[in-house]
Amino acid sequence: MINCCTDRSIIKIVIVGCLALASLSVSSAPVEVETTFDTRYSDNIAKTKNKESDVEYAAGLSFLKEDRYGKLDFFADADLRYLFYQNETFDNELEATLAVNADYHFIPKIFLWNVRNDLNEVTVDTRLADTPDNRERKNIFSTGPSYTLPLNRLNNLRFTADYLRTDYQTEGTDSDRYVVNSSFNHIYNDYVTLSIVSDWSKVRYTGNSDLYRLENSLAANSQYEHYTASGNVGNTTIKARSSDEPSDRTELLTWNFSLNREINSDSTIQLGFSRELNDTSSDYNVRNDTDLNYTQEGIVRVTEWNIRYNKSFSNSSTGAVRVYQNESRYKADLSTEENIGGEFSYQHPLSSFWSVTSAISYENSKFDTSSLENDLYEVSLGANFKAMKNVQLSFETGYEETLSNVAAREYQELWVSFSISYQPNI
Repeated sequence: MINCCTDRSIIKIVIVGCLALASLSVSSAPVEVETTFDTRYSDNIAKTKNKESDVEYAAGLSFLKEDRYGKLDFFADADLRYLFYQNETFDNELEATLAVNADYHFIPKIFLWNVRNDLNEVTVDTRLADTPDNRERKNIFSTGPSYTLPLNRLNNLRFTADYLRTDYQTEGTDSDRYVVNSSFNHIYNDYVTLSIVSDWSKVRYTGNSDLYRLENSLAANSQYEHYTASGNVGNTTIKARSSDEPSDRTELLTWNFSLNREINSDSTIQLGFSRELNDTSSDYNVRNDTDLNYTQEGIVRVTEWNIRYNKSFSNSSTGAVRVYQNESRYKADLSTEENIGGEFSYQHPLSSFWSVTSAISYENSKFDTSSLENDLYEVSLGANFKAMKNVQLSFETGYEETLSNVAAREYQELWVSFSISYQPNI
């Protein structure tokens, strides 16, 4: 496995990372820093039909920072882990996730400049098990201005322009993206804002093929005391052009709706429904909890819904249930992938020092072109012990099994892990 991104991506990550680290020393606001050391034993580390055990050791560093420096709003969330495998089942490697966002307000509420970087570990081929050999880094760097023109007390026009660069570690095609967005916004009342939005973008892939995307939509946002809701509906058109193929046009009615509702002081519910027409190099994986198949390139239509319910109990326990369904259709080979599943998690404090956790999940995946169908079952049980004020010990064990109509895809895995984490006062 190659353990680096392209040179351009590395330079951007280093620059953004240095800015993030520099901010830690110039602000009085607290910084959340955590160091971890993990040991994980698995009796089937590669998740294959023929089991092979190994021990994974990991040293991690994470920090979270959010602050304002004069006219600059800054946010950084980073997680770095170095993985070492005792039996060398996989190559030792550095895993990294990084989200940095900075807004400089040249003229408050009128003109600002945004710089953002999102680095994530993504699954390459969704038909295969989630292992280090099936993961890679995807980095999206973006920057550009935003200008708001007030028309009167209730109406304004907003214009944004962004340049985005997408780099992959191995799979996937790197791309440059140019985005222009304009919107007319009307404050309907103290709780509701209505908008007319037009979003245009051009994507230039390595290899001189281009995509042109235009989305026109009507949008609404509302915020009341116990809930927030947002939604839009519109039309999206994508035109594909390349030097050796004729132009191709795809058009689709698209929408997005989300609702966060506080049922009472102890429970909340979250709903989401969307259908989007985009391409695999976009920031869809950053904005949504859905994996795309990066062995594909070009246009993809993603339809999904999810419902999440969160509950707090009188004994300080917390629980969450999530049900979801998503479908991805890739135009390149007319393939379709459908996932439907559910998750349940529960945490219960035994004392001021001890707590126990449990989780269970199920997912059914279907791939039409290969007639492949997988059923994934996962269950885990853990315990956390607060050894000192800033030190926590965690023990966890779990079982994972995949059943499939293709025998080679089936596997079972039993794993046990131990970790120690330290959060210094900064």
